[in-house]
Amino acid sequence: MLRQKVKEIEGRHKAAAGGDLNLQKIDGENINFEEFAGAAQAVPLLATSRLIEVSNIFQNKDRATLERVKAVLDKIPPSTVIVFIETNTPDKRLGLFKALNIKGHAVEFKNLSSVELDRFIKDEFDKNSISIDTDALVALKEYVGEDLWQLSSEIEKLINFCTKKVSLSDVEEVVTKNVTGNVFDLIDSIASGNKRDALVAMQKILLTGEPVLKVMSVINYQLRVIAQIKSALEQASNNYQIAKICSISPFQVMKNQKFAKALTWENISHSYETLVFFDESIKSGKIKDEEGLKELVISL
Repeated sequence: MLRQKVKEIEGRHKAAAGGDLNLQKIDGENINFEEFAGAAQAVPLLATSRLIEVSNIFQNKDRATLERVKAVLDKIPPSTVIVFIETNTPDKRLGLFKALNIKGHAVEFKNLSSVELDRFIKDEFDKNSISIDTDALVALKEYVGEDLWQLSSEIEKLINFCTKKVSLSDVEEVVTKNVTGNVFDLIDSIASGNKRDALVAMQKILLTGEPVLKVMSVINYQLRVIAQIKSALEQASNNYQIAKICSISPFQVMKNQKFAKALTWENISHSYETLVFFDESIKSGKIKDEEGLKELVISL
């Protein structure tokens, strides 16, 4: 969403300024103060406005530089617009942040709720006069997760593939599952007691080229979510109540609730112990990565 907003601002600027001649991008983490000060106070060339994008300045460790940047804010001409872009949450105690909050307009992009995510997906298809079936929408979220960057990419593929409506079969044929989506299939097969499908799911994960230890960390995360939901089910049955108890999204509750009901505490405990054993074995070099993941799947 942040990237989309920046792209929208750039588009408006280029349309007004006749191109990107008066667009400048600066790496805030490694900012050269003199370069920034010069750019901030320069007048536009053959246009009425300039746009400057400063990325991740609050990741800059030099507090003195941040104070110098703050001092320049009062010297920016009306023809120049500066957009400060942060991919991480900035330290709101800093003087620069407080000054920007007073002099500028701040927009925070938070993770979407399940309902907001549905609306986001539908809106993207609506822009292209395409609808999406409910089961296709659920499958798309399961396959991709909540990463809007990858989700936008998969939506674009579906838009190019379909003409009027997106069906479940379209999603199954076109969408590339991320590692979380593949791990979801893996755990689904394990919970169902289907070792063959679990090994097939594992092979698909390996073909993506994801590091084995990263895959195992995702399995660990999924097991933790399942355990949290299983515990919360003793207190609530509503997805939104469970999500609040577990501090996760209702979408994650919806995806994992069947596992929480199917797996016993003994199953989950055994899975954790097995995961820890193979994690230690791989990291200590006792077993190779891919072999360790295969043995883990067989043992779960």
